[in-house]
Amino acid sequence: MLQRVPVPPVAVAVAALTVHALLPPGTLRDVLYVAVGAVCAARALRAAGRVVGPQRRAWRLLALGLVAWVVGDALWTLLERGLGVEPFPSVADVAYVASYPLLAAGLVRAFPAPRGRRPTWLLDAVLVTSGALLVLWLAVLEPTLATWAADPLGTAVGAAYPVGDAVLLVLLARAATAAGTRPPALRLSTWGVLAILLADELFLLAPGWPALDARVHLLDSLWLAGYVLLAAAARHASAGRLAPPRAEGDLGTGYLVLLGASVCVLPGTALLEVARGVPVHVAEVCVAAIVVIAAFLLRFGGVLRAMRRQHGRLEHLAVTDPLTGLANAAGLARRLEAPPDDAPAGTVPAVLLVTLDGYRDVAQTLGHAVADDLLRAVGAVVGREAEEGGTPARLARDVFAVGLDVADPAGAEEAARRLVARLIPPLAVGGLDLSVRPLVGGAVGAGRPAAADALVARADAALVTARHRDERVALDVAGAALPAQRGPEPVPGPGAPALCATDLLRRLPAAAACGELVVHFQPQVGVAGGRVEGAEALVRWQHPAHGLLGPDAFVPAAERTGLVRPVTLHVLDVALAQCARWRAAGAGSFVVSVNVSAHDLDDPRLVDDVRAALDRHGLAADALGLEVTETMAMRDAAQAGRTLRALADLGVVLAVDDYGVGYGSLDYLRRLPFTVLKVDRAFVAPAADDRVCAEILRSTVDLGHALGMQVVAEGVEDERTLALLRGLGCDAAQGWALGRPGPATALDARLGTGAPVN
Repeated sequence: MLQRVPVPPVAVAVAALTVHALLPPGTLRDVLYVAVGAVCAARALRAAGRVVGPQRRAWRLLALGLVAWVVGDALWTLLERGLGVEPFPSVADVAYVASYPLLAAGLVRAFPAPRGRRPTWLLDAVLVTSGALLVLWLAVLEPTLATWAADPLGTAVGAAYPVGDAVLLVLLARAATAAGTRPPALRLSTWGVLAILLADELFLLAPGWPALDARVHLLDSLWLAGYVLLAAAARHASAGRLAPPRAEGDLGTGYLVLLGASVCVLPGTALLEVARGVPVHVAEVCVAAIVVIAAFLLRFGGVLRAMRRQHGRLEHLAVTDPLTGLANAAGLARRLEAPPDDAPAGTVPAVLLVTLDGYRDVAQTLGHAVADDLLRAVGAVVGREAEEGGTPARLARDVFAVGLDVADPAGAEEAARRLVARLIPPLAVGGLDLSVRPLVGGAVGAGRPAAADALVARADAALVTARHRDERVALDVAGAALPAQRGPEPVPGPGAPALCATDLLRRLPAAAACGELVVHFQPQVGVAGGRVEGAEALVRWQHPAHGLLGPDAFVPAAERTGLVRPVTLHVLDVALAQCARWRAAGAGSFVVSVNVSAHDLDDPRLVDDVRAALDRHGLAADALGLEVTETMAMRDAAQAGRTLRALADLGVVLAVDDYGVGYGSLDYLRRLPFTVLKVDRAFVAPAADDRVCAEILRSTVDLGHALGMQVVAEGVEDERTLALLRGLGCDAAQGWALGRPGPATALDARLGTGAPVN
């Protein structure tokens, strides 16, 4: 049994057009023309009824316009072929003329203009079609109107065709120049109406063009192609989609090409009439030129206005944070760097930086959408609390700022306190009360003009100070970080430069290379015998401007930014060099311990770095201990496990540092190859007087020994604590009672005598 194979509609349409074009003029050709047109009209009308969305009415109007045109074709064929008459005007002309407003209304609805843009769109359409409209007037409409006195009805009907064509031409130009990317259905509909319009124009021009008049029957194929395109457009899947309008001020290449061609038609028409030896329509061409010039000036005056508005919008966006509507870094800098003439007399610039300790928690638990709403709420508070004339800004994700003009530091301090007071209560965000835990760091300039970057950097340094203060406010006055005071007047600082994390980090790589990083050693003492068995290497920075800095001043920031590697390598090299010297001097089992960060554990080069350092100093792997906190080991457990196992295979001693105050699970003790357990000072220092801490310490020592690990107690500050550790069987200890961190030379005497600690 033969299976029926569906034939694509496109193939049927192409076949029908081809057959129609090949048939000679006659009844069969006209009947095929009407049949194809009727099928297209029926399919377009049916498809328009199925369109969903705002374009449904537009497609119904276009389909009805096609139906009216095909009805006119059918009536004309009936009169010409069936009755053998060609009356003008006739009932067919009623259908033809009725199709124009339907098609025009459909095009207007298919390409709706935004509010306020309709006059501009119409002006653009008139400009690009002005040449074609002039030709239509001179070649068709003017000769038609010349017969008004003899046949008013025929003249009115005859004039309706070029007028309707002119309207459709303007609307097509409007769609082509004003719309953005058009869906396929709208492109097909545009080409369909254009084909009908072109065929109609050529038909109207045929009487004055003998070569075309002899082949005027060929225009039927062009009309028919327009019918097919309109039917295909209505049936396309994209029929319900709107074409977005072109951006205001975006003229497009097509618009400029059409405008140039249209303008060239004006003088070209006069030249053509001169060449043909016919009367030149000087008045008509001049009037058309004046209209085009006026429209051109009006349109491009609008373009200039739109460009000025766009420039204003871009200038606003350049200094505005898009999320909160506050100023951004550029807007704040403009305020802080204002010259003296633009600022109140007797004032200096000041900036307050506000950061939110609670933002990260909100983003991680409630998502970034809620976090963005929180930032908007904070921005609203900062904007309200900025003094009159102040500039509220958002500089980074959760960093806000306020630019001020103050007469003295007290004004900046008062504003900072007010900001903290307004931001401490929970903020209502999406039905939730969220706490942001604000910090405020301020900086006051010495005069004008001020460098915004330097002022913000000083305020950022003051933020670090504010984090360690109960009032959560710190102020930097001319380079000195001052605490916010309870009294009305701020107390001047010592005048030392404020620490700036950014400046420290920039200098850190060079500091390691030029010897500014120094390593101090704190001894680790055997509890039972009291002899020094090892030492922990602790980095310090001998800064040329700030003096000796502890690790808290720069190591945490270096870890966050990935700049900790040169620090680790420097400490490792110095520590192993000293260990080799001490071992060579007789301390054969001496072990030096080095702290490694989470960033170091994530670095696949760490194992090779350790192996190379041991080889360089001729030491066995058991001369080195690496200390890792619980939290660091579990940040990326998989990568940390691989690194730690490779180090254990190398023979390095691995220690859990600050045990008891970090990661809550003990599972890592089973999975990771640690051999030393260092109990945090939080449990050791008070153990002699705190029964709970003593019990925790006892159970920890028992746990470590049960797992085959050596237990080291940190923070031993007195003899009573050391005696307690002896009673618990702790292996080793370190603390100020046993030796403070100091240069390597401080350990030489103790290692040389081998004397136990008293």
